[in-house]
Amino acid sequence: MAGCGFAMALTATKMASNNFQSGNRRRAASRTRKRHAGPAPWRSRGHLGAAFLAIAILLVGANHAKSEGERPRRVVSINLCADQYLAVLAERGQIVGLSPLAHDPSISFFAERLKGLPAIRDDAESVLMLQPDLVIASVYNKPQTLRLLRAQGLNIFVLPAVRKLEDIAEHIVRLAGVLGRDGEGAALVANLHQVMARTKNAATASAFRKVLYYQRGGYASGRGSYIGMMLHHLGLINLAGQRGQVISSLPLESVVAHPPDLLIVSDQVHRSDNQGATLLNHPALARILKHKSRLIIPMRETICPGPVLNAALSDMAAQIRSLAADGHAKATSRGREQKTQ
Repeated sequence: MAGCGFAMALTATKMASNNFQSGNRRRAASRTRKRHAGPAPWRSRGHLGAAFLAIAILLVGANHAKSEGERPRRVVSINLCADQYLAVLAERGQIVGLSPLAHDPSISFFAERLKGLPAIRDDAESVLMLQPDLVIASVYNKPQTLRLLRAQGLNIFVLPAVRKLEDIAEHIVRLAGVLGRDGEGAALVANLHQVMARTKNAATASAFRKVLYYQRGGYASGRGSYIGMMLHHLGLINLAGQRGQVISSLPLESVVAHPPDLLIVSDQVHRSDNQGATLLNHPALARILKHKSRLIIPMRETICPGPVLNAALSDMAAQIRSLAADGHAKATSRGREQKTQ
């Protein structure tokens, strides 16, 4: 069967090559007739792309039958959030491809751990060329890409949207089972439960009850967002949006008029390379926060709902405790100064 597939692949290559050469002749004639038209390089790339896609489809079909029912040995991720799951659940040798953003340390929490593993484009052609027996995707991947991969019989695990923090443990258990890594999944879930128990309502005793997660461009994460779920878990009151709202537009004037006890921003607050990021460093915002606290959370901890939740909750709880302790120390110091006057 594999030999037949290889022969068919060679045939497909020859046909594509003939089409490519024929296309070149047609284009040459066209240029003679219309010298101003110029070359159309996308056409030649299209013929070659079709040849590669044909080969990939045939090879995947030849190898798919023998991989069914076995522990996946060639796993590909086509989503940044899927990368994070694979980083903590899969064996390194199982991973043959990661999303294009996997190695960006500003948004990929496990970029260092994933270093050295290949990153690919998140299109069907790139995936099929790797002959995977399992593809990890997200509900936010392009539907047409997932349809094409399914049409070739590939096994695809799609990470569902997270509606509540408890969903993450369920996703971990399910994916660990698919990867044949149940033990690793169970250990990760146990640790997640410990962190969630330790950080539950961790901020209720602090003075920072009303908070706002303010983003570039004047957007605020509402209660239905991932960051909103974390704020609620910590016992904080999110000032953005109505119940269930994921994101809302919040003008700077509104924030200045009704400032939160604690402003939360991502680490991109240090960037001023575009107008959206500059808003977070606006002088008016700085004035109202002069005697208030600001909590900075790395984007790589909050961009993907998943196993990074452990680090995100721990980091936020620790920063809030530290800010509360500093505030108490400053208040005590001011009280002593007033008594000595």
